[in-house]
Amino acid sequence: MFCPKCGKEQVDNPTFCPNCGERLRLPEPPKESGAVAHAGHPDNDALTQKEPKERQMSEQKQRHGCLTALLVVMIVANSAVALYYVFEGLAVSILGAILIIGAIFNVVCVIALLKWKKWGFWGCVASSIIALCLNLYMGLGPLSFLGLIGIAVLYGVLQIGKENKGWPQLD
Repeated sequence: MFCPKCGKEQVDNPTFCPNCGERLRLPEPPKESGAVAHAGHPDNDALTQKEPKERQMSEQKQRHGCLTALLVVMIVANSAVALYYVFEGLAVSILGAILIIGAIFNVVCVIALLKWKKWGFWGCVASSIIALCLNLYMGLGPLSFLGLIGIAVLYGVLQIGKENKGWPQLD
């Protein structure tokens, strides 16, 4: 049990925290009285369910700095690609419209990754494969493979770090 006020772990289950004096549990009634223990007392239940702020914060998801930087770059790059296609007049063709929608979908997927959603990664993979096929069809050559390289880099960055490794934290 942890003290809800100072967060110090209590080894011997005292009534009061020896560190700060906070009441940790209600005193138990004498056993010979035949009274029912206060295990279900709301104050006692609330105190035993509280955890220190440090433990709650350590259980929150933490993103590696490289992952955050890469996701921001991906949002900016995909937004720039969508705007480029719009201003180049590709929006009037079916292929151009599909590429614009794909870039916008990639932005949505990267935002999902920022919110710890695994489907965001798989959405980026799918849209990159579609963009690769369309770019090859349009004759863009080696530049067509940049999306797949980006996916490989994203997957690699999701694997770096120790406690804050990105891939296992995705929902």
